[in-house]
Amino acid sequence: MFLLGIGSLLALSFLPGLVVLRRTATIYPEIHRLLEAQRETQRHLAEVERHVYLVSITVREALLDSSATSGVMYRASFEDNRREIQRHLAELRRLPAQEGKVALPKLERELDGYFEAIAHVFEWTPAQRTGRAVFFLREQQRPRRRTIIAIADEISRLTEASYSRQLDQMNQGQLQFADDSRRVIALAFFLGVLIAGLTIARIVHLEERAERQRSATERAEEELRSLSTQLMHAQEEERRTISRELHDEVGQILTGVRMGLGGLSRLRDNPDEFERQSAEVKSLAEQALRTVRDLAVGLRPSVLDLGLVPALQWLARRFSSYSGLPVTVHAEPTVGEMPENHCICIYRVVQECLTNAVKHSGAKSVRVDIGQTDGMLEVAVRDDGIGISPTRAVKGGLGLIGMEERVRELSGTLRVESPPSGGTAIVVRLSLPELPDGEPS
Repeated sequence: MFLLGIGSLLALSFLPGLVVLRRTATIYPEIHRLLEAQRETQRHLAEVERHVYLVSITVREALLDSSATSGVMYRASFEDNRREIQRHLAELRRLPAQEGKVALPKLERELDGYFEAIAHVFEWTPAQRTGRAVFFLREQQRPRRRTIIAIADEISRLTEASYSRQLDQMNQGQLQFADDSRRVIALAFFLGVLIAGLTIARIVHLEERAERQRSATERAEEELRSLSTQLMHAQEEERRTISRELHDEVGQILTGVRMGLGGLSRLRDNPDEFERQSAEVKSLAEQALRTVRDLAVGLRPSVLDLGLVPALQWLARRFSSYSGLPVTVHAEPTVGEMPENHCICIYRVVQECLTNAVKHSGAKSVRVDIGQTDGMLEVAVRDDGIGISPTRAVKGGLGLIGMEERVRELSGTLRVESPPSGGTAIVVRLSLPELPDGEPS
């Protein structure tokens, strides 16, 4: 987000400059083209007028020259000037000024008439030149020359007006472009401020979220350290309990068996006492066997070999007999065999739930429901106790965390429900693996 904001700001800062550069790249060549065209037009018109004056001078000199052979020389000069005028007229026709081109045909017609009128002068004899010179110069050449110069001046004026109007239009366009540039700069500034504000807000949000995440991580680490300490204490307590059971129960019983067996050797002559002592030793051995069996069941219940549902039913009966809390197990007929890991997980979760119901909830009854649908195993343990607070349900104790870890290892979910009416429900959902034929286990 930060890089995107910076990139957008840079793009907006370059946008007005890019627009100005592109506009400048077009406006200045256009102005140069107009000025160059105007200079060319004026130059060609000036050349036309100059050659017209040269033609006039050539005619006047030809009329004043009394030599009989001078006509050829003056005609050659006249033709050279005429060709130059035609060349400049052709150049004028290619120039872009449209207003000047309107009067250009009129100028060409006057020039053609003028050239046709003076072309015969070069064929006059010296006597004709002397008799007609003054009249021709006053009545023919001078008026036509003035007309031609006037038309050329009109073309120059129209052309200059055309170019001036185009320059004015370009100036107006330049002013409009300046207004557009200001609007673009204002828009770029507004968008830049907006993007900067959004970027800053996003950065602040990310920093706040990072701070919350850091705080949550620190709390999780603190809770993990606390739970690790509780787990070590629980492990030590469990080891202490097993050690105490082995020492106090099994050890004392085996000591009694050893002493009883030692006393039997002295009772060979007393059959009745021997039988009584032998029965006591057997009773002690059976008691030691039950104690060892109870410890083994606590570590890994062998009843799970019979299946999950029979194991839970046995756990419910045993728990009810020990605690006095009625526990019922309801299993749907669709529940079948499943992997041992799933069985152990469900068994330990139900065992922990029953223990919590006795210790914390003050429940009067507990119900265990087991169902299996579409490859999903769902187990719900519900009691009618005081329920669990939302804070405790979210934070969780060692037992709840242990259940969640067991379920998470099998990619399952554990949900704690505590309705306002009271009671607590622990709902576990596990995905069952499939058999080779595609059916769930």
